[in-house]
Amino acid sequence: MPKMKSTEALRRCIPNDSKDEIEAKLVAQYSAITSDFSEMDDYSSGESKGGLEGVVGDMWSQAGIVFGFGFGFSMAAGIAFLFILRIPGFLTILIWSIFASIFVVFAAGGGMLYSMGMAYRDEDPKVHSDSEADNLIYCAYACFALAGIWLLLMIAMRKRVALAIGVVKEAARALGNMWALTLFPILQVVGVALFLIPWLYYTVYLFSSGDIKTSEKTMNGQTVQVRTVEYDNNTRYAFLYLLFCWFWTSQVWLFLNLCFFFDSFICLVCGRFRPIGGVYELLFLVLHER
Repeated sequence: MPKMKSTEALRRCIPNDSKDEIEAKLVAQYSAITSDFSEMDDYSSGESKGGLEGVVGDMWSQAGIVFGFGFGFSMAAGIAFLFILRIPGFLTILIWSIFASIFVVFAAGGGMLYSMGMAYRDEDPKVHSDSEADNLIYCAYACFALAGIWLLLMIAMRKRVALAIGVVKEAARALGNMWALTLFPILQVVGVALFLIPWLYYTVYLFSSGDIKTSEKTMNGQTVQVRTVEYDNNTRYAFLYLLFCWFWTSQVWLFLNLCFFFDSFICLVCGRFRPIGGVYELLFLVLHER
């Protein structure tokens, strides 16, 4: 590797030379190697960014859009959609329209393929082969079969679909009466974030506790030094323990979230002031819209 003047940035050496100067030095140093240097990135001073640095910079510069639109707008739209679902007949029309559109897509696609296949057969002069026409017609038959199967499935499952629509309506009504439940996942995210702070600290500490070993390898007639990081058994077990802590904590938070939602819905269905025991009753009464 030829010597180049560089500037330290984020513990990396950024060359001060321009792209053309770097290419010239590399070609002069390794003239026997026929590598193509034309696709090198521009590593000139002040213009290079690492992947993580670029992601963090984009998140920081577009924080208003990322968190405002991606979090605030989506949450507001979700709450508004819950109230729209409570409009009589809206959910039924929506679900059956989706099912009918799937049938129409299969049937219309089959009809289009069949008409194209017949047109290919009747061409004069011939532009497409008979095998192409036959393939289109066979695909049309497959689409017709799928449309028929889907129609029969809708007829057979109509009562289950109606039951599912009723369940979704009740869930929308419950969330409408307990709209503050939509804020509970925010508390869950905050709790996980608070756990991640010490977890990441210990994880980074473990990553930096390895021993750096330097070895020499010969490639293309050049001897280069390769650095590797080695960890002892105790450090490996510590990594596994931290991984267990992360999975255990995240799943416990998810379990508590599901328990809280289930108990709140059961309390609403069975009676507003029915005792359900423990802190869930208190939280439900606090979150319930009076």
